[in-house]
Amino acid sequence: MTAYELMIKTNHFLIKGGELTEPQKQNIVRQLIAAQSNEQMKQSFYNGVKYSNNCDKDGGGHMYPIYFIPPYNDGKKYQTVIPMSPKTHILSANAYELEIIRLLWLFAPYDDDVNNMVNRSIERLKTTCYSNYCVQGECYHTALPVLRFLQQQLLIILNG
Repeated sequence: MTAYELMIKTNHFLIKGGELTEPQKQNIVRQLIAAQSNEQMKQSFYNGVKYSNNCDKDGGGHMYPIYFIPPYNDGKKYQTVIPMSPKTHILSANAYELEIIRLLWLFAPYDDDVNNMVNRSIERLKTTCYSNYCVQGECYHTALPVLRFLQQQLLIILNG
């Protein structure tokens, strides 16, 4: 099973009220951590979307994922959890990464590597238009996976 399939199936299972055992959660975490993209995959994706090094012209604004790049899918974008068929990589790639990191955080909130991913992702999202003000194109729709991701942070903080 691919990381995408695991992420979708896990989310759908949880949305429908399913509960996972600790060994199941640990297995999901192990598989998702192993699916992190290497530097070559990241650079190839950034070049493909014409956003070299995942930075805007000023050297900031990381609009695309930094840990999990969706695998090549014959030019097709992956559906989101809700499901919808994205037209842009902004929505498809960010939904892919944020949903994976959200699950990692849900199942391994005290893991240092997961916490580093979460904190760095939160910092990255602060620089993106779709997390702040843009309602053009699919930036508006990209806010949904961002909100799901941030909602998980709030729940963990509230539950201690």
